[in-house]
Amino acid sequence: MGSDDLAERLGSERLCTAFVYRDRTHVADSSELAPDQRTQPDQWTVAAAAAFTPIEDERVLSVWKAAAGFLVLTNFRVVTLWQPRTVLELLRAGSKEWHEGPDFFLFQLAPPAVRGAYLELTGADAQSFRVRVANPVEVAATISQELPRARALWLERRARVQDRLRLTEPRSTSPPPPAVREIVRVVVRVPCRYCGALMDEGSTRCPTCGAAQR
Repeated sequence: MGSDDLAERLGSERLCTAFVYRDRTHVADSSELAPDQRTQPDQWTVAAAAAFTPIEDERVLSVWKAAAGFLVLTNFRVVTLWQPRTVLELLRAGSKEWHEGPDFFLFQLAPPAVRGAYLELTGADAQSFRVRVANPVEVAATISQELPRARALWLERRARVQDRLRLTEPRSTSPPPPAVREIVRVVVRVPCRYCGALMDEGSTRCPTCGAAQR
């Protein structure tokens, strides 16, 4: 099969540069992506890359093709990207666009386990998620190797962000008005379920890691 025939079969899902990986040839156009989006060992599509939402200081390290999309390893997280393929998935997602699926912060992630053709990821809440990849042993080893470095990096980032938040707290330079009565306001702060940093109760997103509080 020629490159033109393969590109026509791929349709609108154009990949980012031509390459051969495990006997699978993909034809693509690298001009549509920035250099840091030409990922290894697999390369994600333009549409999938657009669905990925990085947090501050986050960069992509590796991308692997998965049964339902892509598995992305960054210096902070493991993120799944998927596109609805069945009627049930389409009804749940609401559109055919690419979506970010379950993500796991590396500083809370247990070493990945290999379950046959599947990679099993277990986060802080002890709930597991399985994703099928071409070489789960290789993927598990790559993620496990990154865990100690990611945990140290996250602690540094959390301390830096917390210091910045304290420095930006508003401070009054004028003397307070005469007190007529004392009003006590209690601000309840709760830990983020992802990174553990304190934030105001009721916040929809953590100011430290940016994770949504569901």
